[in-house]
Amino acid sequence: MAFGKVAQSTEAVEIKRYVGVAPVKVLAVNPDKATLEKYFNTTLENEPTYTGDNDGIKYARIDFIIATDAEKCGIDLKSRITFFIRNQYNKGSRSGKYQVIDEYGREAWATDSVIQAKGKIMYKDDTVEANITQNYRPAYVGELELTDFLRKFVNIPEVMEYVNGTWVMRSDADKCECRFDDEDIIKLFKNDFTPIKEAIALQPNNKVKALFGIRTDKDGREFQDVYTTVLKNNSSNYKAIEEEIKDRKNNGGLANRTYEFCELKEYVVVPTSFEDPLENVKSPW
Repeated sequence: MAFGKVAQSTEAVEIKRYVGVAPVKVLAVNPDKATLEKYFNTTLENEPTYTGDNDGIKYARIDFIIATDAEKCGIDLKSRITFFIRNQYNKGSRSGKYQVIDEYGREAWATDSVIQAKGKIMYKDDTVEANITQNYRPAYVGELELTDFLRKFVNIPEVMEYVNGTWVMRSDADKCECRFDDEDIIKLFKNDFTPIKEAIALQPNNKVKALFGIRTDKDGREFQDVYTTVLKNNSSNYKAIEEEIKDRKNNGGLANRTYEFCELKEYVVVPTSFEDPLENVKSPW
């Protein structure tokens, strides 16, 4: 009789996953190895790398280490929200237009000639002017998503307000500015994340509401995921983010992500039900 090496069987370590929305605070931005090990109670072999080169273009990864407000949601959970910025302007693959961002963090898409002339950006056969000032510049790939996160975290108000049935610019519009300078963006590719850390430090105790979900890899393994679009902490309506994810899924995105638009809860896989588990089992002989 030969059975090779034997070992005592043990129970698998249960790792809980969560889905839903919860208020979160930012613990750190692109932390070092020791800080990551402390927050996630783990051991890492190497220092984390936050910059790199892809197809000759530099990129930076921004990791916000987050923790849920356990007093509010009853669940103590640490995770991360990750953004990638490329040292490249964001250009539409079909339209050929470039994404631009104004001083209030608003976006539009324009041709290179319009951008060079700092002209008005028009839509719908030049009948509708884009809701953006002419103090715009080309946006880097990933910049808008990062800017939106920071705007909501430090709680900068929208520059437009609804007055007497009309959207008008606020009188104190200077308080609504939200955009990095080009120099700040370039620092990220040089492994200098001071601009991000300084932005968080403006309101270090603030929170946003984040959507937790499940990411499934090609081997069927499940990992905790956090969607990059967040909500302001005072928001209780998840409809906009639900529609955003629905649109992305309809266009072929997020195929391996599972989200539920509810208060944060433990993710439970519903088992398949069989009336008779031996009904269709036949002997091979």
